[in-house]
Amino acid sequence: MWLKIVPGIDLVAGVLNCGSAEDYLDALYIFYSSIEEKAEELAGFLEEEEWTMYALRVHSLKSMARIIGAKKLGETAAFLEEAAGNEQYELVKKRNPNFLRSFRSLIGSLSPIAANGELPHPPEEKPEEPVKEAPVRENVDHSHSVLCIHNGDSVVKKGLENHLTTAGFEFVSIPDEPDRIIAYRNGADIVVYCPMTNEKSHTALTMNLLAEICQDDAKIFCLAGDADELEKAMSASGSHRISRRYERPVDIGLFIRDMRYFSALEEDYHRRKTIFVVDDDPGFLTVTSHWLSDEYHVSCFQSGDEAIKGLNTVTPDLILLDYEMPDMDGFTLMKNIRTNFPDTKIPIIFLTGKNDRELVFQVPEYKPDGYLLKTSGKDTLLDVIRRFFTETLFKQSLCDSQGTVTK
Repeated sequence: MWLKIVPGIDLVAGVLNCGSAEDYLDALYIFYSSIEEKAEELAGFLEEEEWTMYALRVHSLKSMARIIGAKKLGETAAFLEEAAGNEQYELVKKRNPNFLRSFRSLIGSLSPIAANGELPHPPEEKPEEPVKEAPVRENVDHSHSVLCIHNGDSVVKKGLENHLTTAGFEFVSIPDEPDRIIAYRNGADIVVYCPMTNEKSHTALTMNLLAEICQDDAKIFCLAGDADELEKAMSASGSHRISRRYERPVDIGLFIRDMRYFSALEEDYHRRKTIFVVDDDPGFLTVTSHWLSDEYHVSCFQSGDEAIKGLNTVTPDLILLDYEMPDMDGFTLMKNIRTNFPDTKIPIIFLTGKNDRELVFQVPEYKPDGYLLKTSGKDTLLDVIRRFFTETLFKQSLCDSQGTVTK
């Protein structure tokens, strides 16, 4: 309740950015704890006219201010960052005192949050929500399961079931009905649709439904059946998500090899992945690590040199890299990684300010795998990362076990 009347803080925006009230309080506490230190740093850089460091520090403050809902403070920080970047140093000197006063005033306004000198809501393990879908067999590794959707007791379905079962796969078979498909969407990570109907509209409906499920749930989607039925299915809107087509008579050796390859991809996808976050702002690192740690192994680094040392020990699945850092900026670190760790092909997503997108993609080589605004909230951050790993899985599924792309 007291946060509702803190001047300069948009409580609703802060909670939306952080995903929950508990995560917001944690982020707010981290912000509050660093106010005096960051204010002293800014004052020191200004006095010494260290303009590059001043711009970097006010840039970091801008991001954290926006995350917690301190909109006006974030806007002023952005103004000062731009002024310093444009060498308008007298303007910075004129505006900085009022900016620091507003910043430091939050120490008193936010002091109730530190009553116990610790995070007000320490992270707790959240119990898993019960699955509401129709029951499937327990203790089944879904990466080694195949969900077959069919219309009638088709010859193709029978043949696939016999060979997959012999090869050690769990085979889940359901009729081509939307309600059953939705109910059994968690039955397997590999989906094989055997279209067999005279109604093209029904095939289109099923294709669209399965494509959405496979995209949202990171499943691999295949087709099997007669040539004319496959043609109908591929003309539907969901065909863009198909990884393989198996025309009757199905090459069983190829089919089993592909299923084993897909199974290995799904098993790796569901492995708990490691993410490196590289940023010179310890507050931003703490908040980001807290947001990601429920789903990923997270390692944080405050400089490029620290990140390089970490890479000599562990190969992460993804690096979230700050675009602007002192000593070694994001581009220099990315080039270092691409040059010195060429075999690992580590994906890199840049953390940028809203005006940096064009700069990020102007470099002719060593391009990043994406960019993300540093002011993005928790839900956006998690959604971008999940989608990145899902799309990576889909791209891998388009290559066969020999590493060639399947057209």
